Amino acid sequence: DPPLNAFERIVSTSVHHLLYVGLVVMPLLGWAATATGGFPVEFFHWHLSGLLGKNEALSETLFMWHERVGWALVVLITLHVAGALFHWRIKRDNVMKRMSLFD
Repeated sequence: DPPLNAFERIVSTSVHHLLYVGLVVMPLLGWAATATGGFPVEFFHWHLSGLLGKNEALSETLFMWHERVGWALVVLITLHVAGALFHWRIKRDNVMKRMSLFD
């Protein structure tokens, strides 16, 4: 199969990296927003420290960013699926086979 062109490589790499960033940043924002809202944060029966004191204005801002990152993840996942379908149905290259756990 021919290698990805420059545009495909840039989009693929960007979506891939941004997905990972979003998957790390979103729960951290949720943790910080909940804690600054004055609520306890529990993760698999571990009680997590708030690190910051109660601050309702900061909590609202953090929840706003938590929601925005969530919507960004929806867009990125949609792009990821669209890219996979493009390679599978239109380009008919080996990208799907490379991603598969099975031969």
